[in-house]
Amino acid sequence: MATTTYMRSRYKELLANLPKAKAETAAWFRDAQKVVSGHEIMSRNRPRLVPQRRLSRRLIGRMLMYFYEPLPKSQQTMPYFDTFPLVIPIQMYEKGWLGMNLHYLAPRLRVDLLGSLYDLYNNQHLDENRKLNISYNTLQKSMKIRFFQPTIHRYGNARLRSRIYVVDPAEWDLTLLLPTERFVGASKYKVWNDSRRHLGIGTF
Repeated sequence: MATTTYMRSRYKELLANLPKAKAETAAWFRDAQKVVSGHEIMSRNRPRLVPQRRLSRRLIGRMLMYFYEPLPKSQQTMPYFDTFPLVIPIQMYEKGWLGMNLHYLAPRLRVDLLGSLYDLYNNQHLDENRKLNISYNTLQKSMKIRFFQPTIHRYGNARLRSRIYVVDPAEWDLTLLLPTERFVGASKYKVWNDSRRHLGIGTF
């Protein structure tokens, strides 16, 4: 079983070897005839799909994937949006939730952000019960947690376009490097550069 000490070293390893890590993720989810896609990921392990098309409080702090489509009115005012978010929910609303969509950060910043959250795990072991003990207030108050601001987005139950896929905690570090972002309205590089500008760290 892995401890948070292991996770810290694992994230440092990923940061130091991002090209190798990306190759590992590609091999993990595809062979020569397949491409990485949301449909493929969700069909490979169907038991990890939440039966209902809505988020429950027990999924707060876990890593999720799902297909999503904002309201048409919202789409007209949003510069871009992700139709297959990689989200860690942090707060529930009556008809939806607030979450961190890691796709809004480039891979290196995703790894850095998740690494800074390691001490919030409510279970030190990589097992099915592991999730983040997290809230928006926690993110705002902690000086150690960086890069989360561009990832914060609100989602509504009624706009889900699939069941919810719960990522195995043992695969978090690989999942956040998968090229599954599906932005509408801009390229992923435009999105990542906008996030970097928001954080004041310069563009690529």
